[in-house]
Amino acid sequence: MKKIIIITIIVVFVLCLIPIKRVHKDGGTISYNAILYSYTDYHQLQDDGTYYDAKEFRIFPFNYFN
Repeated sequence: MKKIIIITIIVVFVLCLIPIKRVHKDGGTISYNAILYSYTDYHQLQDDGTYYDAKEFRIFPFNYFN
């Protein structure tokens, strides 16, 4: 019984690490969102024709705050 519980916990944890890729239409920003983390690679086209480039990594629970 203990083995089943441990295996179930490990499977749930691994599933929480699988990200969903989202491509934004702002010049090429890509974000990967999972339950336990989020990673965003900003590449935004600004009004003056330049690009804003940055990377952001957030760990749970801060990945749900703006």
